[in-house]
Amino acid sequence: MQTNEWTTLFKDVESAIAEGAEPESAKGLSLADRWADLVAAFTGGHAAIADGVKKVWQDFENLPEHPKEQMRPFKNLASDEINGFISRAMAARNRKP
Repeated sequence: MQTNEWTTLFKDVESAIAEGAEPESAKGLSLADRWADLVAAFTGGHAAIADGVKKVWQDFENLPEHPKEQMRPFKNLASDEINGFISRAMAARNRKP
């Protein structure tokens, strides 16, 4: 189930940060690969859908209550530190040849 995979991934990113792993390291890139795979599974690999999902997260506080409550467990897991780590790891992943 994808929810469990996301929860595990958030915890793994948090552990990597606690261990002092750099986002650009092999561990960081591996986490970025997992992140990208889960996003692709959720969006069907459609860039427009992925962009829409990003916009929803950016406007989380203005969502209607029902979708907000459904998404809250993920919002609670996604600290600024985790988001920053994944952003840097994804950027490094995208620079790979």
